[in-house]
Amino acid sequence: MASLIQISNEWYLATALYDAIDDENLRHRISILRIHNNSGVLTQFTGVSYLDRAITSLVQERNANPNVVIPDYSYTSLHLAVGHENEKFGQEVTKLLMMNGGNPNVT
Repeated sequence: MASLIQISNEWYLATALYDAIDDENLRHRISILRIHNNSGVLTQFTGVSYLDRAITSLVQERNANPNVVIPDYSYTSLHLAVGHENEKFGQEVTKLLMMNGGNPNVT
């Protein structure tokens, strides 16, 4: 059974991912998470799009679960990306979340 700390951490990371997608501000959220986790300065990545690296960092390295339903919104990060008002951004984020474990069938 998951501890309260694990559940709290999962919710925090899922909310950070959701808010970053909502704000189209993944760079800022990554920076906050790295500072929050005492990981140092935001690293420059080369050879990969920043958006791809940001999603990968949140989902794979920080274990942000794109399938967590955020209680305040009743949506997952994937659901938000699919219906994002910026279609190009939403399509790219949707693709990246699906490639990183996003499940469109979460209710």
